[in-house]
Amino acid sequence: MSRVRLTGERLVIRELAPRTARNSSAGLFLFHLTVTACVRYIYGATNRKVAMSRKCSITGKKPMSGNSVSHANNKTRRYQLPNIKKKRIYVPELGRHVRITLSTRALRSVSKVGLLAYLKKNNLQLKDVT
Repeated sequence: MSRVRLTGERLVIRELAPRTARNSSAGLFLFHLTVTACVRYIYGATNRKVAMSRKCSITGKKPMSGNSVSHANNKTRRYQLPNIKKKRIYVPELGRHVRITLSTRALRSVSKVGLLAYLKKNNLQLKDVT
């Protein structure tokens, strides 16, 4: 039997069984299962959460970095993250829903004007933001 371990992006396989057991069909089957499980783990087929992009696809808002300054004028790095949401918006012109990652500021504007009108105003197309 083999023990499979992930090291960064490399797949490390360590043999635990003697040479005769490696050549058996049961040993090969177990080896295939462990490698398949590792490949699924690498490519995200598990139930773990995937980090969402911190950029608004419409306005382009991104995290800002700066310093927190204390009363004693000590400076430490800090980040101000935009309020990004993943929304499913209905587009009546197309008759379907579209999934978009956008800031709450852009969501408010899209709710007032409409998605396609807002994209046209900002010289964007639907394929640019989805």
